[in-house]
Amino acid sequence: MKNPAAFLVALTLAGCTSLDGYYNDCQAYKSFADQVLCVRQAVQADGTMRDDTLVQEYLMTGENLVVKVRAGALSEDDARLAFLRKLNEVEERRTDRLAKEAEISRTHKPLWGPFTSCHRNGSAVNCVTH
Repeated sequence: MKNPAAFLVALTLAGCTSLDGYYNDCQAYKSFADQVLCVRQAVQADGTMRDDTLVQEYLMTGENLVVKVRAGALSEDDARLAFLRKLNEVEERRTDRLAKEAEISRTHKPLWGPFTSCHRNGSAVNCVTH
């Protein structure tokens, strides 16, 4: 594929919203540098992912690998493998983070205790304690 921007439009229309989904869709590019660019563009277009520090780490890893490939210090196949390994690491860390956040939410009890909210309905006042 010659035009990463055109492929990105197709990705956006497809509604792909996971990092591994972007990675898999961008495998259509022959060049490793184009694959990394495709993933970067997809993430930048995704408001839920672009500010995630783990995703940023993944993209920076890809860019560093591209530099090594261009310098002849790393083959494209080795770079692809390293990029995939980094994806697996990032996805595992993101899953662990989400699990920890869910556990905190389940076990967290408000420090301020129960509260009551009241709403007027005509002349009646309805109150609910949370």
